[in-house]
Amino acid sequence: MHGIGRWSSVSAWPIERMKTFPAVAVGLARTALLDGLTPAGYLAVMAYVDRARDDALAQVRSTLAARTHRPVTFGWGPRFLHSTGQFHKGGTPVGVFLQITGAITHDLPIP
Repeated sequence: MHGIGRWSSVSAWPIERMKTFPAVAVGLARTALLDGLTPAGYLAVMAYVDRARDDALAQVRSTLAARTHRPVTFGWGPRFLHSTGQFHKGGTPVGVFLQITGAITHDLPIP
């Protein structure tokens, strides 16, 4: 993986390199995300995926809480907007946000 060492942050990582080294790009993004978490902060995970098919994803909340030693919320989008989403919007601005999306497998018509 030559050339990777000189890219120390996600903002410095060019998009063409992300396509060549996707695992490194994910690692840099994860590092940047967790580095943004302050001692008074929290991590919010918002999953915009099929909660029936991807139900195991909810386990990421406890894994991230154990790793960061910070509060972690988890919600299935868009329904979290009426619960923890209110805290994200109106609470103290100390949150770090991870949005998880997936590929569209079935597009629904808009009425």
